[in-house]
Amino acid sequence: MIGAGVLLVAAALVGLALWLPGSFVARDLQATLSDRLGRPVQLTGGVHLTLWPIFGVEARGFSIGNLPGGQAAHLVEADAIDVGIAPLPLLSGRIEIHQVGLTSPRIHLEKLADGRVNWILGKAAPDPAFHTPDWIKDISVDNLSIRSGQIAYADLKANGHQALDRINVTLRLAGLDQPGTATGDFALDGTSAKLDLTLDRPRALLSGGDSPVHLSLDSKPLMLRLNGTGGFGTGPLVGDVDISGPSLRELARIGGSPLAPSPGLGAFHVTGHLVRDGQVIRLEHAGVAIDHLRASGDLVIDTGHPRPLVTGDVSMPDLDLNPYLGPEQPFPASWPRTPVSLAGLRAFDSDLNISAGRVRFRRIVATQARLNAAIHDGTANIRLQRMALYGGTGSGQIVASDTGGGGGRYGAQLDLGGVSVKALLMDLARIDRLEGQGRVSLNLTASGGNVDDLMHSLAGQASLDLANGAVVGVDMAAVSKSIATALSGQAIGPNARTAFSTAGGSFTLSRGVAATRNLALTGPGVGVGGVGSIDLGNRALDMAIKPQGAVGGGRSRLDLGAVPFHVHGPWTHLSYEPDLGGVARRLLGQQVGALAGGKGDGLGGLLQSLGGGTPPAGDSAPAPGKGSPPARPAKPAKPSVTDLIGGLIPH
Repeated sequence: MIGAGVLLVAAALVGLALWLPGSFVARDLQATLSDRLGRPVQLTGGVHLTLWPIFGVEARGFSIGNLPGGQAAHLVEADAIDVGIAPLPLLSGRIEIHQVGLTSPRIHLEKLADGRVNWILGKAAPDPAFHTPDWIKDISVDNLSIRSGQIAYADLKANGHQALDRINVTLRLAGLDQPGTATGDFALDGTSAKLDLTLDRPRALLSGGDSPVHLSLDSKPLMLRLNGTGGFGTGPLVGDVDISGPSLRELARIGGSPLAPSPGLGAFHVTGHLVRDGQVIRLEHAGVAIDHLRASGDLVIDTGHPRPLVTGDVSMPDLDLNPYLGPEQPFPASWPRTPVSLAGLRAFDSDLNISAGRVRFRRIVATQARLNAAIHDGTANIRLQRMALYGGTGSGQIVASDTGGGGGRYGAQLDLGGVSVKALLMDLARIDRLEGQGRVSLNLTASGGNVDDLMHSLAGQASLDLANGAVVGVDMAAVSKSIATALSGQAIGPNARTAFSTAGGSFTLSRGVAATRNLALTGPGVGVGGVGSIDLGNRALDMAIKPQGAVGGGRSRLDLGAVPFHVHGPWTHLSYEPDLGGVARRLLGQQVGALAGGKGDGLGGLLQSLGGGTPPAGDSAPAPGKGSPPARPAKPAKPSVTDLIGGLIPH
């Protein structure tokens, strides 16, 4: 559009300079150009004619006004514009321009707060704005040069600014019906860039139509190739585009939208069929490569919103997020406090349907994933329509919202069916104490600015329903069969296992602690019920469980159903301890009472009294953190029966 304005200025300069008296040239030229361009045009230095060696017109102090409400005073301003033409062809209606020189032009492109752009020149209807005067049959330009120019762009609503400096461009035009070319170079953020543009039908462009366009831009941050058809103003631009560069992060910085520091977002390559119509850009049959990622599909970018809106359908063979998470560190003693920012969610809005053959997040791998990624006003809503993982399938929803100041709010609702929990927990949190396959349901929220904050703020509900698995580290069936085994600790160790046919429970989470009152496990020779908590924030467990079984028969039967075990400690080093402080006396009383005929006195009562008093009334499992054996004196004067038995248990 700016090039058409320069040609129109050159033509008007020639025409008015020929037919108007010198004293009226500047005034009438300003009026004519102002009417044609729809903007105030000023020639503060007047218009001067030269007759030898070629006919020339020189205008000093040239400017084209900006839109009302714009930031800059002018759209275009230049120190001087010089036009040199051949006189004789004018008699036949041909303008043969030997040279046009634009000295130190400053072009201020602006997108106003209301969405209008200031570089659309002319009146409302395009034809009158660009129609060449009837007396002009043809125009040729041997050399139109721009020397030491500058183009600045400002988005007044988003407060974004970019600039091109040291612009040197040469335009050549053999005729309005011949291809016109523009070649040159400029500085982009201090880096040199080369431009090559060809317009096949200049007359059509000047008359408000379109022309085949061939554009090539070579620079260090960006390489661009466009072959298509388009026109000036708001008309459509259609063609094939190829865009690439070594760093998307660097390009975003140059473009005025720097990204938060993080790995990735380096080399990029985009190809496809481009259709630009007004503020809507469609990229059809697109191929997109960013770093190691590859995607294909159709994308639409609508810039007529407060933030660009990206919609479309994309498929990816492999969505590997690990390079963007940084190197995986050894499992630390506490959750990382490295800041996690969601500020990037405010850069654009989206409504994308994504299909991925494989999704990788750290060690977690899902396949056959289908999801919708909707982002609006800093909030991302990811709907997992389906995925396959760890032998099962899953669906759900993940929400992440930028709260400003480096913080964020998160929510996750996931329903996983038929998954192998050992592989899932190992990849997720390095937990290898639980095996089985079944259903996992989560409905959680969290908030904070780092992983430690998030884990300590977890709240919501969770449930687990497993089948045909095992608890690793303890053999509860062995405990149920032998009191000696239970008291010696032989059923506890890395090779011990408790096989189960069913296991599960529900959890209520608050401040990073998951509490349960209905944990249950059943299997060959053992049944387990339990209560307690899993401290996700501090990565520890405190659980009281009750193996239920019996040994012996008849009157010598020993019921172990009331022997609670205390499982506690950090995930990486759990401890298993029978809670004998409140149970051993009752166990001995039960056994001796059975031998004595089941009475509550006699030998059974005597042993109870030796044990230190009346046995506890209930047999419920202790509250989390309350089930550890009580501390014993270092040198008891007279050890009780429970102390003697408790001493057999390794702590």
